[in-house]
Amino acid sequence: MYSIIQKIYEKNNKILKEGLKNVLNGADVSSLTGAIKDFTDILGKELFSEIVTQIENLVFDDAKRKNQYESVRFAEKSLITKNGKTKFERRYYKDNETGENVCLTDKILGLEKVERIDKKVKAEVIRKANDQSYNKSGSLTYLVTIPLRQASLPNADT
Repeated sequence: MYSIIQKIYEKNNKILKEGLKNVLNGADVSSLTGAIKDFTDILGKELFSEIVTQIENLVFDDAKRKNQYESVRFAEKSLITKNGKTKFERRYYKDNETGENVCLTDKILGLEKVERIDKKVKAEVIRKANDQSYNKSGSLTYLVTIPLRQASLPNADT
């Protein structure tokens, strides 16, 4: 796990260096805390994606899975999390008994087939939407750059 975090850090540490440079050149602490927030959001998204890849590989290599399911194809999925929008690839498998195509990694993660927003983020958006628009509540709930509509939040009335 440490090597994954180290790799992500090395790829994105320029964000932190820029924030530190700004503070040393007279900017206030907001410049540094903003850089830290940007970095941790990137770290969270990339770490999530890497962990999903590891889960995917464990499922693929599992002997029980090989007896019941046949790997069919890869598919990309996007998910809005507290760190922002993240993308990851996972396999679809054909159930040898039923012929049904399933995504075992989605099942492990507890993701519905059409789920595009993390359940906790969705709940927070809906809670905040009681007092303001869905788009504004989405902006206040980690989704600053991703506009929301009521249609993207099924069962928002419940």
